[in-house]
Amino acid sequence: MNTPPRLAFNVLVKPEDGLWVAHCLELDIVATGDSPNASVEDIRDLILCQVSNAIANKNMEYLYHPAPAKIWEEYGRAQRQSAKKSETLTATPAFSKTIFANVFNSSFCHA
Repeated sequence: MNTPPRLAFNVLVKPEDGLWVAHCLELDIVATGDSPNASVEDIRDLILCQVSNAIANKNMEYLYHPAPAKIWEEYGRAQRQSAKKSETLTATPAFSKTIFANVFNSSFCHA
């Protein structure tokens, strides 16, 4: 059985102004929620909409629109921080997630 192709999207999740913000780096889209999980669920829905729309309109070349460099840098810092288990968290802990979109059945999982 063939495994359907998947697209991977990197997401920075951080607290900001009393909410949790999830920022998809490859698409430069943002979702907010009252908790980290809520913001991740919302960004999954937005990613699904973007990918579905690009596929439906045969417009994949316009799907990717990278976030600004400062967001990528913050994402890198969050990844390095999570790799250092002995390091204490900063006042505004951020973390990174990778979200995979199965482009044939639109299922999502995160790692």
